[in-house]
Amino acid sequence: MRDEDGTVIGEFFADLLVDGELVVELKATRTIAPEHTAQLLGYLKSSGKQDGLLINFGSCRFQIKKYVWDPSRGRRDVSGTGTLSLLLSALLAFFEAIPQ
Repeated sequence: MRDEDGTVIGEFFADLLVDGELVVELKATRTIAPEHTAQLLGYLKSSGKQDGLLINFGSCRFQIKKYVWDPSRGRRDVSGTGTLSLLLSALLAFFEAIPQ
């Protein structure tokens, strides 16, 4: 992981990377917290990827948020826009990655 000026500040391990473009972070908590969003945005920013999904399986209601990182404008929360197809792609990639 690198800072804005290119300084190496550590490593990150996203839960899932779909088609080399979509960063997926999975959680199992009561609700999505600001630090979860910050973690995903940090992954997007440092990896140079634009699209990310934050998925929480731990609440009584399934939670999913899509974020877009635009270096010139910062983050945008675009939940609800084409999110179902992204979720299905992410889940398909997840299950394909599980060793048989």
